[in-house]
Amino acid sequence: MNQKNEKIPIEWGLNIEQLKIIYDEEVKQSKRLRIASDSERRKIYGEVYNEYFSNLPFHPQFTIKNDEKKKKHRVDSQLSNIKPFLNNSKTFIEIGAGDCSLSIEISKFCKKVYALEVSDDIVKDIQFPHNLDLVIFDGFDIPLADNSIDLAYSNQLMEHLHPDDAIDQIKSIHRVLKPGGKYICITPNGINGPHDISRFFGDELVGFHLKEYTATELKELFLSLGFKKCKAFILIKNKKVELPWFLVTGLENLLLKKPMAKRKEMLQKGWAKRIFNCVVYAEK
Repeated sequence: MNQKNEKIPIEWGLNIEQLKIIYDEEVKQSKRLRIASDSERRKIYGEVYNEYFSNLPFHPQFTIKNDEKKKKHRVDSQLSNIKPFLNNSKTFIEIGAGDCSLSIEISKFCKKVYALEVSDDIVKDIQFPHNLDLVIFDGFDIPLADNSIDLAYSNQLMEHLHPDDAIDQIKSIHRVLKPGGKYICITPNGINGPHDISRFFGDELVGFHLKEYTATELKELFLSLGFKKCKAFILIKNKKVELPWFLVTGLENLLLKKPMAKRKEMLQKGWAKRIFNCVVYAEK
């Protein structure tokens, strides 16, 4: 397998040999999820990711975890999308919390925070504030009380779930949210994918991204699973600006008609890039 003309992000601190090791391990582990039956797959999410991280001590997630500057930049960029929704939020959950750096920061704004993860390898040796609970779960059934959460958030998570499991997770998020509670979902748009490790070596999703969604697909999925509203927004001068769905869906439909090279060229335009990278949220 030869590397494509895709640059390795500098902040990853990897050479091509290390990238290939990560690629091989991710393909191997993701294949376990792809070929497993529904009942088998639901038992092995945590096992798969624990083994994956244990075998890759040089993985970028560990690099960022131990680099305060990189971690702060990542947290600050996510906070900008969350803060417009934090005003009256007392309870917050982050699904797929990784090293929990965002949840730790959010704990300064909310009375209670739950950081949900399928693997505890990435959170070893981390000190948590008193109002933050780390919850290791199976990836889709959230072990919290019904109607107990004001705001739910996930970033780079939906794409890691088998589509059937994603449906169950969204149902579970809907269940734990209070009436009027919101779920902010950030996930890479599949129109110009793949976005996982696959992108360095081919054009097919063979890594941990089991499905990449468009914003329109997310909207349709959320509404079909019981959410009353689903909106898209961008930030302009740190203020939330709602986008009409005809604009978002229209751009996605236009891009889908173009070959990949043309899609990437169009997304270099400022206006298109902003619309394309909108954040989707659903309200119960």
